[in-house]
Amino acid sequence: MRIHIGRVVAGAVALASAAVMTTAANASAAPVEQEWSAKGSVPYDHVWERNGVVVSVLEHGDVVRLKDTKANGHAAYVIVQAGSKGYTLRAAKNGDIAFVRASYGEKYDLPENVSVRLTIWGDGVKPQYPNKSFVNDH
Repeated sequence: MRIHIGRVVAGAVALASAAVMTTAANASAAPVEQEWSAKGSVPYDHVWERNGVVVSVLEHGDVVRLKDTKANGHAAYVIVQAGSKGYTLRAAKNGDIAFVRASYGEKYDLPENVSVRLTIWGDGVKPQYPNKSFVNDH
């Protein structure tokens, strides 16, 4: 019986440790909106609205946030291109948000002092060319 109780206690300790580690990992990946909620607003450098899509960019940290704002049956997209780097974000339906920052991985870490081109759409028709841009100088 002593061995059984020891295994139960060891299992409980391992489970508690895993829960603490998971909570810490989720807290460190909190979106910028949660970090700034106490300040009342998110100080984005650029915000664009187009066809039921809102794209917000904070240059410091290379934060890109995509929100689908229109119940039109189409997903919202943004293609981000800077030099040789690029990626696509997709928000599947009205109210969905896609969010990345440089710390999420190398492909999201945009080069400095380079023109960043964005192709934004949410009406089911992808534009042939980028329709917004900015110089990533922060």
